Amino acid sequence: SLLVLGASPLVAGPAQLAMAWRLGSHCRGLVRRPPLLSGPPQATTPSYRRLVAAVSRRDFAGGGGVPPSPPPGELVTDEARRAFREDGVVCLRGAFDRSWIESLGAATDAAIDAAADNVDLEEYTRQGQEPGRFCAEMDCSRKYADFQHFIFASPAAELAARVMDSKTASFFYDILFVKEPGTPQRTVWHQDQGYWLIGGDDVCSIWLPLDPVPRASCLEFVRGSHRSGIEYAPFRFADGSVYRGAEAMPRLPDVEGARGDFSIVGFDMLPGDCLVFDYRLLHSAPPVAAGAPRRRALSTRWAGDSAVFSSATKCAQARESGYPNYECGLTDGDPIAHSPAFPMLFPASLA
Repeated sequence: SLLVLGASPLVAGPAQLAMAWRLGSHCRGLVRRPPLLSGPPQATTPSYRRLVAAVSRRDFAGGGGVPPSPPPGELVTDEARRAFREDGVVCLRGAFDRSWIESLGAATDAAIDAAADNVDLEEYTRQGQEPGRFCAEMDCSRKYADFQHFIFASPAAELAARVMDSKTASFFYDILFVKEPGTPQRTVWHQDQGYWLIGGDDVCSIWLPLDPVPRASCLEFVRGSHRSGIEYAPFRFADGSVYRGAEAMPRLPDVEGARGDFSIVGFDMLPGDCLVFDYRLLHSAPPVAAGAPRRRALSTRWAGDSAVFSSATKCAQARESGYPNYECGLTDGDPIAHSPAFPMLFPASLA
């Protein structure tokens, strides 16, 4: 059976917040984002490296008058790891404190409200021509201080490591999704593996909704599909056309057209709950009905012990446009953690 676990998170204190806001002029938090720097993302800038060094020195202090919650080591049990290993997904209840949800929610609204000035925000609905709104932005933590603070100071890295049963967790990237009520678009069934220049067994996403998510609006998964050993052909979501160079790769099955043939799972979720799922797992995101809560969610990607840079096994178009979409200094077979673009954040003593 699919596993849902409950507990409370660790809490960040004022020292962490102060550190996050001392990152430099290119991270202005809730203020309109500045233009992107040329070249690689800001993971390689001095301010980002200083934050990594701060984690290493354990400069981050907890407290702040908020009672500490049970640590991830108590939340992620052997049963949670079994569920992740066998089903490919586990729902962790109350994994993130209310303060994290409120901070990310405010930062999310600021980012999408500045759409006219935000060249990185992708709009998937044509405003005024289609109902609702569906938009997304990648690499928020490399541009906004509140998102960066979450990556470095929240329990996310430790949760990812413990669920994967990995000794380490390195931050890969993040993407923010917002789907408003009355948006009929379904995010098509897909597998993340073919779009990322990464390989190995220890790669996962933490999907953290910032609003209540009823089962009908929740991310859905084909239980156990990550264990098939198949890397499916990546394709364009807009029209279904297969990526160039992937013509000989296996095609994704028509999950939506034959739902009864698959073990499809989803969850009712509250803010603070999160889903941790394998990057090889088939998944999709349903429409958000009119009258349902809006669905804002931050998805962070994490790499564990066995994760390596892998481009040679990807199709030509994925090598050109997959993630990372910049020069990260790695060659095929290099551990992901060997690039400063992907800092190892668990255990903190190794960051």
